[in-house]
Amino acid sequence: MATPWAYQHQVRAGRPVRQRRRYLRNESRRRRRRIIAAMMGESRVFKGGIKVEKEPEGNARYLEDIQRAYNDGNALVYWTDGSVQRGNLGAGVAWEREVQGGHKTWVTTEIPLGQDTGSSTDTELYAIKAALQLAVERTEDAPGIRHVWILSDCLPVLQGLESGKIIDLGPAVSSSWALKDVYDLTDRLIRDSVTVDIVWVKAHAQSTGNQHADAAAARAASSQRSREMRGLTKRSEVPSFVRGMGKDCEDEWLYRANKRWFEEGPPPPQPPPPSLPAPPSSYTPHPAPQHPPSPGSEGSDEMDLSDG
Repeated sequence: MATPWAYQHQVRAGRPVRQRRRYLRNESRRRRRRIIAAMMGESRVFKGGIKVEKEPEGNARYLEDIQRAYNDGNALVYWTDGSVQRGNLGAGVAWEREVQGGHKTWVTTEIPLGQDTGSSTDTELYAIKAALQLAVERTEDAPGIRHVWILSDCLPVLQGLESGKIIDLGPAVSSSWALKDVYDLTDRLIRDSVTVDIVWVKAHAQSTGNQHADAAAARAASSQRSREMRGLTKRSEVPSFVRGMGKDCEDEWLYRANKRWFEEGPPPPQPPPPSLPAPPSSYTPHPAPQHPPSPGSEGSDEMDLSDG
C-alpha cells in the first residue's frame, strides 16, 4: 500500500528515489483499478458517445454541426477544463446563455477542488462531471433538449471512457468519485431520451468556449490558499467521509495528500528567526575576579572531572 509507512519502508530499504516513485505510482494504479471494480463492476460500459476528430477539416465540420444544433434550441453545449497550481486543483465549465433580446453571453462556473486531492487529469474528469450535472438540471426545465455536447481537451479521459480502461477517479473531495458520477449522469440523460457526446477536437483549444473554461479553472485553483508541506500527513488526518469509503480509498487519499512530499522530498529547513538585540539594561557588569592558576595547571584548557 502506498502510505507514508510504505514510503518510509522504501527509504529504509535503500531503494533509489526513482524506484520509490515508480513503486508508489504502480501501487496507486492497482489500487484505483480495485476501487473502480468495486464501485462499478468490471464490465460497465460508458453509454455516451466519444468523438475524437484529428483532422482540421473534420474539426471544423464537427463544430459547425454542434453550433447548428445549439442554434436550433434542442442542444446544450459545454466547454470544460481543469487546472492545478502549486498543488491546488480547480475545474471550470463555460457555456453560452441567451439573455434579453436574443443576445447570448458567456457564463462560467468555477469549482475549487482542494490541495493535493488528485492530478490534472482528475480535474478534467471532474469538469466533465460538473457539465453533465448542469445538463441534467437544465433538461429538467427544458424538456425540448435532445442533445448534450461536452467539449474537453483531455484526450486521455476520452480514450479511457471509450475503451473502458480508464483508471482516473477524479479528485478525492467527496464520498462519490467523479468517474462514477460521469457514468451515472450520462445514463440518466440517456434514459430521458437525451443523447450525450463528449468531444475532443484540435480546434477546441482555440475556441472562445475553451478560453473561458480554462480561465474559470485557473481562477478556481488560484482562489485557494496553499498550505506548506510540514511533514507526512498521517492516517488520523484522513477525513471521515473517505474512511467510510473503504481501505483502498483511504490509502489513495493518503497517497495523494503526501504525493508532493514523496515526489519532491521534505521541504528545506526554515531559517531560524532573526535574533533580536538585547534590551537596554541599567545593570553594569563587572569583570570576574582573576585568580592565579593553581600549581601544575598551566597550559591546560581541559576541565578536570576527576574525583580529587
